Amino acid sequence: ITLSDLDDDVMECLEAGFYQYIGKDSVGRTVIGAFPCLLRYKSVDVFVKMSFYLWMHFFPLQKSNDRGVVILQYSSGMEDPPTNASLIWREITQFEALPIKCCAYHVALDSRAQNSISFQVIKVAQRASNVRTTFHFGRHMEVQYELRRFGIDTNALAFPVSLNGELTLKHHNQWIQERKREELPTTLEASASRCGTKSNGIAFNYTPQTTKPQASAAKMPLVEAVAPTDNDVMFGRGFTAQHHPGNIKFRRFLEKHYDAYTRGDDSDKLVLVDYLSHQMKTSLGVRFLKVSPVDKTSWVEVEDKKAIRSKFYQTFRNLRASYRRMVQQQQQQQQQQQHGQ
Repeated sequence: ITLSDLDDDVMECLEAGFYQYIGKDSVGRTVIGAFPCLLRYKSVDVFVKMSFYLWMHFFPLQKSNDRGVVILQYSSGMEDPPTNASLIWREITQFEALPIKCCAYHVALDSRAQNSISFQVIKVAQRASNVRTTFHFGRHMEVQYELRRFGIDTNALAFPVSLNGELTLKHHNQWIQERKREELPTTLEASASRCGTKSNGIAFNYTPQTTKPQASAAKMPLVEAVAPTDNDVMFGRGFTAQHHPGNIKFRRFLEKHYDAYTRGDDSDKLVLVDYLSHQMKTSLGVRFLKVSPVDKTSWVEVEDKKAIRSKFYQTFRNLRASYRRMVQQQQQQQQQQQHGQ
């Protein structure tokens, strides 16, 4: 996912600066700032897409998981917008689904009376997510000095709020510009691949699709056959696919995210499925395979995102049915034991 994939509404939400990369604390953990006073979004879906992009790019996930992530919600001396409980729970659900270890959550407020609804929602979220949360009460200078006791030196980091309460987006805008420069080769490559041109001296192979209809399977574009490994997920309903080691690993992997999946609505589920699919392909080296439509015997890699999503959805539905059967069996056993007594 690159900035070029985001529409205007998501970019506007991103540039507003609600989430910002602050830097590293004294023990090397990534610090992410959340500033409710900068929250701008046209819909909850827009906010979810923006936060998904940021969590994907704030830090290398594998490296950050070792030490964990520190989140700082800074509302001291700020006028926060009305609390949107739906948005908060959507964000909690999405964050729990990501392979990110949040080791600490700091909240800076003027006082316990400040935005009492927000305060209560945060307390509930704390209990739900089991993350150690520390509240800091006071004005800018008091809060920022106290944060230093927890290894967050706001003077040394790219913190957007001064001790006097002056707010700047300078560091956040610089981070966005850095992302654009880093993503430029990827964006150019994708554009050049579509147009069959060259970018930065690199030639991209591109064969334009013919508008002439295919007469037979023999004239279909050749897709390279692959040999399935124990890490791959096979499409199909037969014994071979269901008992393939990769499919068994796939079901066990989704079991870990079942609770997060069932708590979300349709858009949450789509975000989660796309993220898990991306992680499996890039971090775990998983391929999704189907029987070749040409010879009906070899295996080829599935490139259709909708087909891969359907595989995830179907597996989650199967897990739900399996859990229901398990509960019913337990209830029947309990009833039989009660009758036997």
